[in-house]
Amino acid sequence: MHTPRRPGAVLVTAIAAALLLAGCSNGGAQSQGDAKQPGDDVKASADSSTCAQASQDVVKAIDSANTSGTNIILADVVSSGGVWYVSTNLSGSDVDENGSPVIGLWGTSTDPTKDSFSGTLTPVNAAAKKFTDASASSMATTGASDYSASGAAAKRVVACAKTDAATVQ
Repeated sequence: MHTPRRPGAVLVTAIAAALLLAGCSNGGAQSQGDAKQPGDDVKASADSSTCAQASQDVVKAIDSANTSGTNIILADVVSSGGVWYVSTNLSGSDVDENGSPVIGLWGTSTDPTKDSFSGTLTPVNAAAKKFTDASASSMATTGASDYSASGAAAKRVVACAKTDAATVQ
């Protein structure tokens, strides 16, 4: 027996297959949404943690007093009981002896998320004390006993800075 040919059905099938295959490729073109833009790492890190972000005034204050050699571009904030804890990665892509980023922790009694920050920052943990120029006008050398690196808020803000450090790298 001979099966009758249907030229129209073959043509429709061929066109459908061609369209299906064409939809699987973008011809090597990169869509604008896929292009990496300058500053994407900073935005990603800002979105990656659940902590508030410090104002640029606070970031600049920490950066100007920072002696670690790392440019500070982002700082996390958590408040608790009328004080704020601020943390940031002081090591860039370097890590400590445990393979973790070196995170500095400061305390302040002035909201560091507000623009025109005029308060002082007090180094709380060993990294902040080691890499902070205490003579900088934004840094306080007294009042460290007002802040605790072992409290829940301090631990949370340090965790946020570690998350940010992992995201930016």
